[in-house]
Amino acid sequence: MAAEMKASIHRFRLRRLSPSPGAVGRARSASPPVSADQREAQARGQYHTSATQQASGTRTSGAKTTPPACDRCRSFKKKCSRTFPVCSLCATAGQRCSYTSPTANAEAQIHQLRSRVEWLSQYIDQNLLPPGPQNATAAQPPLRRHDETLAGQQNTETPVEERDPGSVRTSSSHFSPYQGSTEGSTTRRRLIARQALPPDIAPCRFVDAFFRHVNRAYPFVDQARIRRDLETLGDASPADQDPPMTLLYLVMAIGCTSLVRAGQIPNDTARQFDVVYPDIIQECLCNESIESVRILVLLGLYSLFDPAAISAYFIVGIAARQAMVIGLTRPDEMPRTAVETELRHRLYWSIFVLDRMMSASQGLPAALTDEHADVPLPGLTVEEFAGPDRATYARNLQTSRHIIQLRQLEYRILNTIHFQRNAETSRLGPADRRAILNSLRSEIEDWYSNGCLMSPMEADNLPIHSSVTWMSAQYYHLLVFLYFPNHFNSSVSPPAVTSKEQLEFASKQLRANSALLQQRQLPLNRVTLSRLLPVGLILMSGFTAGQGRTPFVAQNDLIILVTLLEAFPQGWTTAREAAQILQQFVDIVTGPGGMVTTFFGTATGETMEELVRPCVVSFTELLHQFLGKATCFQSIEYSQEIQDVDRISQVGAVAQQQSSANALWLNGANSDDAGVNEESVLGYGWGSWDLDFL
Repeated sequence: MAAEMKASIHRFRLRRLSPSPGAVGRARSASPPVSADQREAQARGQYHTSATQQASGTRTSGAKTTPPACDRCRSFKKKCSRTFPVCSLCATAGQRCSYTSPTANAEAQIHQLRSRVEWLSQYIDQNLLPPGPQNATAAQPPLRRHDETLAGQQNTETPVEERDPGSVRTSSSHFSPYQGSTEGSTTRRRLIARQALPPDIAPCRFVDAFFRHVNRAYPFVDQARIRRDLETLGDASPADQDPPMTLLYLVMAIGCTSLVRAGQIPNDTARQFDVVYPDIIQECLCNESIESVRILVLLGLYSLFDPAAISAYFIVGIAARQAMVIGLTRPDEMPRTAVETELRHRLYWSIFVLDRMMSASQGLPAALTDEHADVPLPGLTVEEFAGPDRATYARNLQTSRHIIQLRQLEYRILNTIHFQRNAETSRLGPADRRAILNSLRSEIEDWYSNGCLMSPMEADNLPIHSSVTWMSAQYYHLLVFLYFPNHFNSSVSPPAVTSKEQLEFASKQLRANSALLQQRQLPLNRVTLSRLLPVGLILMSGFTAGQGRTPFVAQNDLIILVTLLEAFPQGWTTAREAAQILQQFVDIVTGPGGMVTTFFGTATGETMEELVRPCVVSFTELLHQFLGKATCFQSIEYSQEIQDVDRISQVGAVAQQQSSANALWLNGANSDDAGVNEESVLGYGWGSWDLDFL
């Protein structure tokens, strides 16, 4: 008996050897490590087996190879079930199961091959994309050991699903009309929104910024649904390009532009969002649905801030026509919930607002022109009315309706003043035209008064659509838009407004925009640039038409305009070119000798009008290139009143009164600690209580 015990004890007393580096790496797991004695026994057994195979030559064994036990069961001397990849004991204990030699098992070899096929399929799918930010898996070499592949897959937060390489994984519970697409369209959808979210900013910040600032004017996005999709997304990037994920990606991209404008994140953060316009438009054209219309509207909003993007005028035109095709402009006969019906109404009015805004900014016809449209104005849903944020929803809805009134007013001015044929305008008498102008002017005054009354006194000034400064900029833009020197206004005798008043409207619009820029409320996008270019043309043409006497007023305003144009980011080449032309114009009119002296002739015999004419021509060509050759702002036509030297000479007195006001915008010495001199700077009677929130 003692001899048997001694023999049993002796079998476990083996000499200790250093483990191999590969075994050490594989032993770093939750399971207990394999003892050194067992490693030596296993190494001796493997060496004996290999030596036997070499000695036998071509002799093969017909017996079936027994699968080895896992490392944990061998360490604890347990009876292993020998199932790959996890044995029953390790699965019950919740421990990690590892095999030292998984290739000895036929089932393990099959599983390894399947894993390699899945990994290679994922690797090929990701590397077929254009150059962009790559994840860690794609950057690794394609040939890896199977145990390293399993470790990488288990450590990943989002597990890799077993799927066909050409299929689309759905990470949202919403129905997707794109699920029946072919493999080619699946590849295009992967190009829509690449994995390019900023890594150091939480995606929820972008979503919050969108619903706080942009959603006030365009409340067509289902906030509850976006929040659910955001929770599904987590901190990862929206790799799946079904409509819910594309919608979420565009919402975050638009919210990023709001945070950049407010100075809360770096300016280069928005560049990390990579939106492929042709693929999104193609997918939306191939799938006529309300989801496609939502995506197109968001794409149009985002393109306003992208200088290299397709014009939002084109995108909203596609969305408007698709909305009319699917019946968004008429009452819906399908049985829908109250929330779905209200979101359809809000989507229609969002398209209306964006379409009218682009039409008025570029001076081109609108696309949403269904004269028999029957859609109620946006209202509160039952959930919003009964929720704790009812006051917030009501205030946002009030802002949305106020903006709808603004776009309706702009469209009436566009059709009545700018798009009316010259023959029809000639048939109207001066009294009729003056009555039309007075009626539109009265509507403008009412809109501005109502907006000032409902403007909240908030702690911050980030929501621009509710601030008095933004409404003042819109007010003077409407006046410039209404009295723009065209055929309708020039044929009124006596004119509705004098040239002095036209210059004052343009000047106050520039100063209001300058105030917005200082308060980080001015959106440096396509709409703002489209509205600044006609103002510059008015100031330059007013000088040439006034025979050199008006620049005493327009000189400081031109410098303000140059400052606004230079504030645009580097990608806006049109703004930079316009600023250079205007600066050249200012340098000419303020050259040596003074304005009045040099007007009658220079040393070379050229008049001042001949000197500045190339600048006016270049600026007009730039305006046509950016707004379109069919824009209503392509030419300026003054009435005979502007040739009256006696009236124009009175403008010189105004420059003396406004010199102190312009010092703030030119970074002069008058910009004291207060930051804003509301009486002298803004010039439209604001008191200190109006600017407390600034």
